[in-house]
Amino acid sequence: MGVGGPVRFAGTLDEDASHAAERIAAGADSRAVKDAFFRRHAAAIYDVLTDGCTRLRRLSDLVYAAAERYPQLLPNREAIRAERALERQSAKRGLEVDQGLFAACVLADERCGLHLIHAMLRPKPEAERLLPEFRRTGRIDLGKAVLERLDCIGRLTLCNANVLNAEDDPSVAALETAIDLALLDDSIEVCVLRGSVVAHPKYAGRRVFNAGINLTHLYYGQISFVEFILQRDLGPVHKLYRGLWVGDSYTEEFEDYLEKPWLGVVEGFAIGGGCQLLCVMDRVIAEPGAYFSLRF
Repeated sequence: MGVGGPVRFAGTLDEDASHAAERIAAGADSRAVKDAFFRRHAAAIYDVLTDGCTRLRRLSDLVYAAAERYPQLLPNREAIRAERALERQSAKRGLEVDQGLFAACVLADERCGLHLIHAMLRPKPEAERLLPEFRRTGRIDLGKAVLERLDCIGRLTLCNANVLNAEDDPSVAALETAIDLALLDDSIEVCVLRGSVVAHPKYAGRRVFNAGINLTHLYYGQISFVEFILQRDLGPVHKLYRGLWVGDSYTEEFEDYLEKPWLGVVEGFAIGGGCQLLCVMDRVIAEPGAYFSLRF
């Protein structure tokens, strides 16, 4: 089979990984080779990295662990950091597309995909580490998000004030940690999500709920595909909707979730991703004149 011939794999995982690397080195269409390889072996790779679906790994941890094992097929952290250091999004080489191919094939497998979804519904290690402090003080400042306990209410405030509380990698990471803490704290019975007072001259001194994705970060290539695009929906958005998974079996359809009602308080506006958050809230309260915008 020549370099430009059809891409087919029929060997073991390691045999086909070696064959794929050889084809890419010989000048074959690397994306076609990787796509064919992951379609055949993503589930096997997942089993290797999770000890046969007995170990829970977050998606970012999974993707980079796979990159360490198969460096010819997936970019490692250093490569992704170098790509993010480029001047703008349009200058990227598209390394994250390979991560997308692998993640898509894992999620397409019913067993592995369901296991990964449940793994992403577990509390983040950071949240578990911070939980004793939050239980003791009733307040945690995560930089881009602040969680406070007021009697039985957990008040979560988005704090990306310089960009109208828009979402980016740091703010989404902080949001998920705060959601975990609100759900884990036994004293909290209901949770409220709102935006902080912002710094923009047009809205100075006013609260704004959420302006969607941080377009400046997007333009300069600072919005990551795995940590933001994929983990945002699998992590914080899904947790707002379903809560934390606390069961032991991911294959049985038991409602083993730690859930609490969420109330969205909209001041100013909720645009794009901000409006998406409201779609998984139990109730939404909006001030007079607030507006919502969500395009598909």
